[in-house]
Amino acid sequence: MTRFLVIDDHAAQRFLICDLLRTIGFEKITEAASASAALATICQPDAEVFDVLVCDLQMPDMDGIGLIRMLDARGIKPSALILMSSYDHRILQAAEMAAKESQWQVLGCVQKPVSGADLQRLLTMESRSLAQSAQLPMPVYLSSDEIWDCLCKGQFIAHYQPKFNLDTMKYIGAELLARCDHPHYGLLSPASFQELFDDPDALRQLTWQMLHQGLKDLQRWHAQGLCVSLAFNLGWPLLKQHDFATVMIEETRRRGINPASIIIEVTETEELSDLPLVLGNMASLRLHGFQLALDDFGSGYANLQLLSQMPLTQLKLDQSLLRAASRGRDGLTVLAAAVGMAKSLAVTDVVLEGIESTLDLDIARQLDISTGQGYFLARPMSAVEIGNRF
Repeated sequence: MTRFLVIDDHAAQRFLICDLLRTIGFEKITEAASASAALATICQPDAEVFDVLVCDLQMPDMDGIGLIRMLDARGIKPSALILMSSYDHRILQAAEMAAKESQWQVLGCVQKPVSGADLQRLLTMESRSLAQSAQLPMPVYLSSDEIWDCLCKGQFIAHYQPKFNLDTMKYIGAELLARCDHPHYGLLSPASFQELFDDPDALRQLTWQMLHQGLKDLQRWHAQGLCVSLAFNLGWPLLKQHDFATVMIEETRRRGINPASIIIEVTETEELSDLPLVLGNMASLRLHGFQLALDDFGSGYANLQLLSQMPLTQLKLDQSLLRAASRGRDGLTVLAAAVGMAKSLAVTDVVLEGIESTLDLDIARQLDISTGQGYFLARPMSAVEIGNRF
């Protein structure tokens, strides 16, 4: 049975929220008239574990953010958190982001006065989240030695995230994703081999292994009559290598692949240094017909001036922009501005990542974004599945 702790310094508000929860069908509800009282309730010896905290942000002794930080410092995190306030929605959004950065499961924020419909919507999400969590296997994390063993044994394999024209819903290409086919743990996502991305040598080895697999699969798709593109991620350190462009040009020539069908997605996960060298490599690649994209725009280090200097053919918008757009007007304004900026720089191919619902798809079409990818359209799959499905 779900256990709630409702925290608000106004007795009438606490009564309203508790009454709404009981109307929805929840019975295990505890009240706290301040953040300090909530902290004492949660931290007392043999205290019951609360599943959901419903917490006001503005309280006299300690605000909601302060309470979250105090609990976080004690290593206490209930399964879910709902934030509420009568203040501006931007304050609620900032508080939500702060909580999420501390790895809290935030169901959402509601404006006061809280309605039964608001709570019902958020708690439906909580039920789904708990059900999904119960089905998840224990996470696996490979050590550096295990990662190198998998690299040496060729156990990293390519999977692909399909991309679609959002006007016609036609399959037009795929983004290459790395997976580890571990002999004991099965198919592992990058979350299981995160240490690899901190090892430049291992990352370089993985990139070339994946690229060779991807080019081979692209050859096969083209032979099957699929006129599609292949996108792959390239970290800034590899793009700084003097011979990278030369190797890419030779690889595609040797395989008879038109460079225009290759999209090199530059990832902005670190400070972008050695810009003249990188821009030179980018220019060389573009002169030979390769396409260039800036990946996850909106989440990394690239600034607007740098964006204007890169010879890009495509801009991939980070899914965090879409998540914000689906939550409200401000987020939608930011996403629309990113799309407009790309087109004003003559980067007409804008790709939206993370399309996971009809609402996401509607937002993309509303903003005239023509290319998208995400679980709502298709989940990542093997090269064989790509060939069979499309």
